[in-house]
Amino acid sequence: MIEPHFKVDDKTYIPDLVFLRGKQVVIVDPTVVWESNPNSLSEAAKKKVEKYIPIMKTVKDFTGKSSVSLFGFPVGGRGT
Repeated sequence: MIEPHFKVDDKTYIPDLVFLRGKQVVIVDPTVVWESNPNSLSEAAKKKVEKYIPIMKTVKDFTGKSSVSLFGFPVGGRGT
């Protein structure tokens, strides 16, 4: 298996998990977050999605798939 690297605007992106199914690519980027406020987990998920928006077209071109979905997968550092 080859770990995909995507370069856009002189920045290299290395998604943690890339799933291919049918005509869809799903990128999942897990992260561990300290829950410093009630919105910590949702904010971390949003930040992870925003991180990979720049590579959506590149991923579609690379895989030949018609759609790309992005998901942040935050896990609380305190086990939540």
